[in-house]
Amino acid sequence: MSLLIRRVTRFDPGSDTIRKVATIATYALLVNIFLLFVELFTTLYGGVPADVEHLRYLFLGIDGHHALVPWMWLSMALMAASAVALLIGRLRRREGVLALICGAIVVGVWIDKGLGLVIPGFIPSPLGEITEYAPTLPEALITTGIWAVGALVITLLYRMALAVKLER
Repeated sequence: MSLLIRRVTRFDPGSDTIRKVATIATYALLVNIFLLFVELFTTLYGGVPADVEHLRYLFLGIDGHHALVPWMWLSMALMAASAVALLIGRLRRREGVLALICGAIVVGVWIDKGLGLVIPGFIPSPLGEITEYAPTLPEALITTGIWAVGALVITLLYRMALAVKLER
């Protein structure tokens, strides 16, 4: 966000601020990846068949049902590539690369937590049935509306904060 503010306004948050936010993003992403591995380990080590089936559906697919498999692998690839890129200080200091990395983090975590957290809890069902999920038009419109309201609110808040900051 700081990179976007720097580009579209007269306010410069400073390179120090951007570096600190990049460091925080690095730690947060590494913790997220660690907790994902902990979740995988405890699920697979515990061996509860229902839990293992959910993970198997999510990462490998079950009996030809694999609608979420490419999404989850894309999420894992985005988060892993972002973590490696953030750990390389030379890449993290380049603003264009940093913006791309931050976008990849947002998309990767969004897929992981959005598709990978809620939906597989219902696939397969307790009776063992597999029903693929695809969002309906009302769900897509509601989601778009929520993102639009969030973008509007953050834009208004940043606009007010920048107006106050630039008056000084």
